[in-house]
This record gives sequence, C-alpha cells and structure tokens, in this order.
Amino acid sequence: TLFGNSTGAVIALAAALSGHPSVVELITHEPTLFGVLADPDGAVASVQPVIAAAVEQGGLPGGAEAFLRFAAGEGFERLPAEAIERIRGNAQTMLEAEFGAFASWQPDAAELRDLDIPVLVLSAEQTAPFFVEAAEWLAAQLGTETVKVPGGHMGFLDDPADFARRMGMRARKAHA
Repeated sequence: TLFGNSTGAVIALAAALSGHPSVVELITHEPTLFGVLADPDGAVASVQPVIAAAVEQGGLPGGAEAFLRFAAGEGFERLPAEAIERIRGNAQTMLEAEFGAFASWQPDAAELRDLDIPVLVLSAEQTAPFFVEAAEWLAAQLGTETVKVPGGHMGFLDDPADFARRMGMRARKAHA
C-alpha cells in the first residue's frame, strides 16, 4: 500500500498510473492536483504571500519553512527537527522547480478510470476548499467517493495513531 499526502499524493498517483509493480493499493490524502481546479491561480495565490514574506526575511530556506508551517498548521511542532532541516535544505528545488511542475500536472481521466488497483481518496475535515475540490475530482474520475478524515492538510500529525486507525478502517470498508 502506498500512501501520499499533498505533493506526495501526486507522486504516489503518478507511480500507480505508471504501472509500478510495487503499488498494489493507493491511498491519497489531499492531493495537490491544482491543474484540475476551476481556479488554480486562486489556490496558489493563497500561499504565495506567506512564502514571499518569509523569503524576504530568511531566503529560500525561510520560504520553505513558512510553507511547511502553513501546510502543517499546529502539527508543525510535531515534525522532527531533521525533517524540517531537510526541507529547508531542499528549498531551492522545492520552490523553484517542484511547485510549478506539481501545480500544473493533471492526470489523464481515462488512465484514472482504467487504474486496476484499489484507490482510497482522503480529504481532511478542516482544510482549504481547493484541496476538497481536487480530492472530489480525483474520486469522481476513479468512480469512488472522497472519505473525510480528521484534522487539516497534514492532520495525521495531530494524532498519527488515530489517523492510521481511521484510514485503515476506511480502506478495509472501501475494498470489502
């Protein structure tokens, strides 16, 4: 089972669509499929001022950390220091290369319909509307429904055990 959150959900989805043999079940949580949104520029614009202000004060590493704080919310404090430093160290790649590529990628609807593995699409209860829209688009293409889970965009940081339990229960019910 491959789990991905945010851009990780996009990477996991691309791996599944490529037919990677190790992906036998996919769980996506809040995929950043901005290319499918009615207003993709509006979604990106919601975080740009946060990143820009932080870049002005702390360079690209500060911008990456500000983005992570924005995405994780209160869960940021639960992230290991080494994970935060790794993201700060990869700031140039993340902000100058990945954001644009991830924001514009849109999976082919026919390929999604033909995907022959179970896919569970999760959306957080307390999240930005554009994440809900992207998750609902993906679920519709897959012929399934979006499952709501507690927390925000990185709600699994709030109570990882509860999140995993709920996610596992939903996956079993969806594939029963």
